[in-house]
Amino acid sequence: MDTRLSPLIHWPERAELWSTMPECFQYSFGKRITVIIDCFEIFIEKPSNLLARSETSSSYKHHNTIKLVPGDMVMADRGFTIHESVAFRRSELVIPAFTKGKKQLDPLDVEKTRNISKVRIHVERVIGLLRRK
Repeated sequence: MDTRLSPLIHWPERAELWSTMPECFQYSFGKRITVIIDCFEIFIEKPSNLLARSETSSSYKHHNTIKLVPGDMVMADRGFTIHESVAFRRSELVIPAFTKGKKQLDPLDVEKTRNISKVRIHVERVIGLLRRK
């Protein structure tokens, strides 16, 4: 399946990602955001090569998925428990701050969460459009 369908899946080069990225993403995170994940993923076929299988295995989704280049930032919602997987790939997970166990967020977390929320609006719009199609 991978052999036949891989020509249909286009993963843009970094320059293309950055040139089409909304300005608010660039302002808040520079050119480090390359992937934004939300409520769905496109799975890949389990590779027969054991090394490739281990590099694409997702313990979160229990499927094989596309992985990251070291130094990338991955933006996700609070519900994604992928910090270890992202850190293993030497990348950084960007999620809104939690208030669990705290009365309120410290000023740095408030500002960080505000910046994330500004760009997540675009993500939610695109996901809404995809669901309607």
